[in-house]
Amino acid sequence: MANRMKLPSASETFRGVVRGKTITLEKESSLPDGSEVTVTLYPHGAGTVKALLAAIKAPPHCTAEDVAELEKAINDGFPKPPARKPLKKSRAKGRP
Repeated sequence: MANRMKLPSASETFRGVVRGKTITLEKESSLPDGSEVTVTLYPHGAGTVKALLAAIKAPPHCTAEDVAELEKAINDGFPKPPARKPLKKSRAKGRP
């Protein structure tokens, strides 16, 4: 059986610098040479409101089914803690 490369998820983010028609990534990626990618520019500066709005408007967009699946996974993975009784006040000397 041939060795298979682990490909990144579709939502993985890579940072890099454009030089002409070439993008040099800051870190090594697991993408094989020749991989087709889509590049989305955020010219407003990372962390700004404009950059956040641009990222929200950029594809891929979540469907209602995606949101429902995420909410189900969160609810299934994180059960609500049991109800607790309020703590009783300490009656030890010197404590309120």
